[in-house]
Amino acid sequence: MATRSDDVIGFTRIFVMFVTLVLLPALFMSGFGVIAIINVDKADQQRRRERAEASLRRAEQRFVAILDASDRALRAGLDARGAASSVVASARMSGSPVGAWAIVSEAGVIIDGVAPLTTSLAARVVAMSPNAGPLKTVHVVVDDEAWSGVISMQRLADRRAVVYAIDAAMLAAAVGVGIDTDELRVGLRVEQPPAVLITNALERVGAEVATAVASDGAEELVAHRLDAPFNRFTLTIEALPSSRTDIVVVVYIVLLSIFLATLITGVVLTARLIYQETRLSRLKTDFVSHMSHELRTPLTSIRLFIETLKLGRTSSKEEEQECLELLANETERLSEMIERVLGYARLRAGRRLFRQTDVTLPEIIKDAIDAFRAQTVAHANTVGGVPPTLAFTTEVASNLPTVHVDRESLVEALLNLISNAWKYTGPDKRIVVFARAGRRGRVVVGVRDNGPGLPKSEHARIFERFYQAKHLLSGKQPGSGLGLAITKALIEGQGGRITVESEPGKGSTFAIELKPSSSSSSSPSSSAAA
Repeated sequence: MATRSDDVIGFTRIFVMFVTLVLLPALFMSGFGVIAIINVDKADQQRRRERAEASLRRAEQRFVAILDASDRALRAGLDARGAASSVVASARMSGSPVGAWAIVSEAGVIIDGVAPLTTSLAARVVAMSPNAGPLKTVHVVVDDEAWSGVISMQRLADRRAVVYAIDAAMLAAAVGVGIDTDELRVGLRVEQPPAVLITNALERVGAEVATAVASDGAEELVAHRLDAPFNRFTLTIEALPSSRTDIVVVVYIVLLSIFLATLITGVVLTARLIYQETRLSRLKTDFVSHMSHELRTPLTSIRLFIETLKLGRTSSKEEEQECLELLANETERLSEMIERVLGYARLRAGRRLFRQTDVTLPEIIKDAIDAFRAQTVAHANTVGGVPPTLAFTTEVASNLPTVHVDRESLVEALLNLISNAWKYTGPDKRIVVFARAGRRGRVVVGVRDNGPGLPKSEHARIFERFYQAKHLLSGKQPGSGLGLAITKALIEGQGGRITVESEPGKGSTFAIELKPSSSSSSSPSSSAAA
């Protein structure tokens, strides 16, 4: 029955804690940010509505105050027998929105005034409570095609009447002084007489909420019809177009996007790091187990030979000499394995020194094949087998430039590739060691075999430390999983690059790309069998 690895359990536990303690709270915070973005417009509307209601109260009070102030200013000046034109001009300078005006006798005859009133409003003036006593003021709201506003009449002490008009636009501008802002604006419109008058204006402020949008983009927030005799007037507070809310929303969205991008990036990187560390820990455990098995074999042999010699079980000098040779071989094999691990550790720590010189690729290929031949024959002698027949095909292009590399490191890298090709190919071994010109002026040296091949999903992973291709792990092939990792470190440490091209059932091609030396010289060679 399959058992779960402690590393996998640890990864699961860490991931669950990360999701619970970090990811979920962060997502909740993101949710609150989304809600804030949704509600920011509603909050701004509510804030402007409250300000509009307060502004509407002030506008109504100012509306009444402006009319009262205009009435008092004109009556006081005219009762004092001041010139009508001077009195009107003085009232206008004090802020009263007095427009066209006229002085009418008790009989209804226009004595003085501005032409627009003398013709169009004479009949209305006579109709405005002609019997009204002194200090009596009458206001009438007029709205026709020619003009819209308020006509006021009041009897003076000498029974004359002063009649003046206030244009609706002038009145709205005067009411808006001190109330109009960059966000709100006072509006005043004339409507048909209401069927039922609003009797308590201040209690009904904001009762009518308009949804109309003016041509300039202003939106009515609140509206209120005034009391009689101004019940044909409706005061409105309009919201002017403002980009502040849009800017706030944009800022919120940008900040939330940055937060989410940072969160997602952090989650992905953290999960990836946890996974990599867990997998590396598992690979290290497998490496220790595998290396323990690999070290046990020579140690067992060494112990066996030492006991044989110690107990004197050899019957002749020849057998004793054979035991000593085998003991030396096993000791050398053990030392090579340990040196291999220590060498990789030095590479990872950056303590490996490269002594670079100009060398030719044919020399490197010959040295690597000779080294592999010596290793294979020595191994066969050690285990008491028959040395295999080593057959390689070399394909070396002519006129290749020299490369400036560490000779021993490049031979070691190529030797690792040859060893892998020999190890994982079947009985019918077809191994080619090649050297050719590469792209962008580089030169390429590598190994091609007819082995089982590798899927693309493992092309990058086979260069990781302690990793061995899953479909190649038969348990019969010795190895530490460091060969290709060492090869990659040796090549990249000298400014080179190693690549692999492989498909299942079609063999593998490992290629090392190197930069030519600055003082390169051609080295003629041709294809030959070694």
